[in-house]
Amino acid sequence: LALAVTENIADINDLASRYTYCSGKAGFTACNGDTPGNATYYTPKNDATLMDDFQAACGLISFNSSLINEINALPVPTGMKRIVSAEPNDLQARRFRVTYTPTGTGNNTGERVEVILPNVASFCP
Repeated sequence: LALAVTENIADINDLASRYTYCSGKAGFTACNGDTPGNATYYTPKNDATLMDDFQAACGLISFNSSLINEINALPVPTGMKRIVSAEPNDLQARRFRVTYTPTGTGNNTGERVEVILPNVASFCP
């Protein structure tokens, strides 16, 4: 089970690394035609209006909603329950928490908690 959870977290981190804010809302469309990892991939640097929208969205709970929906669409490892929620200590709502809890009897795997910060959030003011 531990390996399945680790692989699931890798899939989540992959989604978080591809999450952008390019068209007036968050999603998975590359900004400026760039590839993940380039600064211009994540935000609409050449569009002042969209950049203003991005900066306003940075502090909203809904900032990660599209990403969380994609994560919730991923398969959950067998024998585990996955809960995705806002990180309670993040006042700017940029990070979220993924908690895995074992289900069923005879499952000795402990709870595992990961805190995820999408790359795009690093560009927030």
